[in-house]
Amino acid sequence: MKKSGKLKKILSILVSLVLVVALSMGTAFWVSEKSVPTIAGQNNGLSAYDLAVQNGYQGTVEQW
Repeated sequence: MKKSGKLKKILSILVSLVLVVALSMGTAFWVSEKSVPTIAGQNNGLSAYDLAVQNGYQGTVEQW
């Protein structure tokens, strides 16, 4: 009976490890597939100055 109890304990540990790894991988995949929402009207790659000019600012970069 000692051998059977030990085998069950090892098996339960292995199953637990497999579940943890599977959940971790699934979570990582799910998170990486989600897109990060952007702020409405945001133009990626433009500086704050460029955005201000697009919205009517008429000063120089130094003045900005």
